[in-house]
Amino acid sequence: MNESILLIGAGNLGSRHLQSLADAPWIGRVVVVEPSQAAAEVARTRWHDVPNCQGKELIFAALDDVARRGPFHAAVIATPAPGRLQVLRAVLGLGIKRVLCEKVLFQSEAELDDALMVAAEAGADIRVNHIYRYLDALYKLRALTVGQQVSMSVDIDGDGMGCNLIHYVDLFAYLTGSNVSELAAEIDKPVHESKRGGNFVEFTGKAVASDDLGGQLRVTYHDKAPAAAPRICVEGEFGRVVFDEATGSVVSDLAPLQGLVFNVPRVSALTAPILAEQREGRCLLPTLEQSAAMNRLMLKTFNVQLTGRHERDLACPIT
Repeated sequence: MNESILLIGAGNLGSRHLQSLADAPWIGRVVVVEPSQAAAEVARTRWHDVPNCQGKELIFAALDDVARRGPFHAAVIATPAPGRLQVLRAVLGLGIKRVLCEKVLFQSEAELDDALMVAAEAGADIRVNHIYRYLDALYKLRALTVGQQVSMSVDIDGDGMGCNLIHYVDLFAYLTGSNVSELAAEIDKPVHESKRGGNFVEFTGKAVASDDLGGQLRVTYHDKAPAAAPRICVEGEFGRVVFDEATGSVVSDLAPLQGLVFNVPRVSALTAPILAEQREGRCLLPTLEQSAAMNRLMLKTFNVQLTGRHERDLACPIT
């Protein structure tokens, strides 16, 4: 097998996707679209840092020039949320059926709806990169929690709620196997410019979600320094477990979790295996349709908190 992969967006995160593609023996060629020359050079260096890149072809091209570089077996979209719908249209226009997309998916409900429509028309399998689903301790916990009423809390010191809240909403849905039906956030004011620049904002605050099984998720981003990694507590009739991402500890009396650590997989180690599992029909990541439902709830509550209103085509300034 000698697959050709298209990577759109090779910034800090995209270049880590690139390293995973460089390491996979079944990938023979990667075409990268990255308009920033500085980012492209960093990505090229990171590619060559991977020993298994030897013998593979790495090509940098403009988006309107990639058609002649095809065909492609799969694509990874690691661009900021603005403009991503146009990128998705371009990718699907190339006939690509397997797509891995970074979050936050899109900035408005209108874009979500359009993305769902073009994906359905193309018959494409689009997955959203919520990699907590590939953490072994959480995978084993899910065997105990799926179909159960779960109480889950997440505490984080520092900001990042705009960018990362969706990770915990998705994890809640993953552990229960249920639909998240409600999500309400309270954003601390004032908000501030995101480290990603542009017109993006970041903030701390609280969010509460519930699912169709009667379970509840509480997420708190504490406005305090220094920043600290998430502490996640999951409990129900099955028992209780506490994960500390900073230390990697797993504290629980549940037998399947004994001896495990909470190590979040690196993107540079996971992207290619995800694409392989997608090809084989056993990918753990949420589909575009599943993730869109959760993103829709998030966009609505964020817009109301940030602007006092929500409209279908109102762009939420997060990425």
